[in-house]
Amino acid sequence: MAIPLNKFAEQCEQVAMAKGDITPDSSPSVSFYGISREWRELRKATDFRDLDLQDWSEREKCTADVIIAALVYLRRIGCNGIEKLLREALDIRARQKT
Repeated sequence: MAIPLNKFAEQCEQVAMAKGDITPDSSPSVSFYGISREWRELRKATDFRDLDLQDWSEREKCTADVIIAALVYLRRIGCNGIEKLLREALDIRARQKT
């Protein structure tokens, strides 16, 4: 079952608030630094199975955490067309030469 990214980003933001990572009044920069934090965890991740998500490696789980953090950031800066943004960004990449 596919979840629209805008709806998924909203859920990610709600979880971040429930965990206390952000508040309704938090600056978007708090979420920006969250991406950085998750990126550093990804750099340390291995191909071993993740302790929390046994079906996935640490790298896979940490990559998902980076994506979730990025979705929260997009939501916090007011992006309401995440799917469209990603499609257009990919289209541009496909047309660009290396």
